[in-house]
Amino acid sequence: MVRRRCSTRPGTNAPSRCARSLAGSGSEEDLTGLGTASLSIVSEALGDCVAAGQATSTDLSRDAIALWLGLHGFAHQRAISVAFPWPEDTAERIITALAHLNDGTA
Repeated sequence: MVRRRCSTRPGTNAPSRCARSLAGSGSEEDLTGLGTASLSIVSEALGDCVAAGQATSTDLSRDAIALWLGLHGFAHQRAISVAFPWPEDTAERIITALAHLNDGTA
């Protein structure tokens, strides 16, 4: 079962935004496994940064998930807000903060 959630434009009955829900479109195992390979890559890279003294994460799993979600959010916003004047260092700021990156002296 795929559900549609729609909102209408103010003052009209025309849909302005529709989203499809994955509810019922796959098994719980399928849905839980979405992105597992990508998250594993992020987690491994973050672990390498910690081992090299470039990051100060003390909870690799949670920090990798936060970084993964932050990158997804940023990519989504860049894709739908193409005219927004994004500062050039936005990705660097997100990654530096969520990965707990430092200058390697810590």
